Amino acid sequence: MYYQISFSADGEQVQVMKYTSTQDTPIAVLEEFFREHVQVNPESLKGIGIVRIGE
Repeated sequence: MYYQISFSADGEQVQVMKYTSTQDTPIAVLEEFFREHVQVNPESLKGIGIVRIGE
């Protein structure tokens, strides 16, 4: 499935990325995304959004 993930960390602009995953739930997708592709301190996150945009 295809997702659009947006997030903001301390002092940074909102970043929007498209992401493909085989995970079943949005939480699992976010865990995979941040673990494997984005190195952000979890305490610095100010907001996260996820939208499924296709299969």
